[in-house]
Amino acid sequence: MVDEAFLARFLVAVIDFGTSYSGWSYSFKLDPTIVATKNWQGDQLVSSKAPTCVLIEPDGKTFSAFGYDAATQYSELAENPH
Repeated sequence: MVDEAFLARFLVAVIDFGTSYSGWSYSFKLDPTIVATKNWQGDQLVSSKAPTCVLIEPDGKTFSAFGYDAATQYSELAENPH
């Protein structure tokens, strides 16, 4: 018989990289009916998916933002170029 503490350490994770929106969820094998999902916030919206948008700093290496934050920051940069 398998120990429940042992089963509690196993999980199933799902990452959905979409062309427009992305998200992730996970569930532990011990009780797969309980699913944890990241909720993203953008202005007045709460969603289980965020825009597939990544903002990288001008050095081309440094991650700046993802999702709604990246889309908002990019819009602000486009409206107010330096």
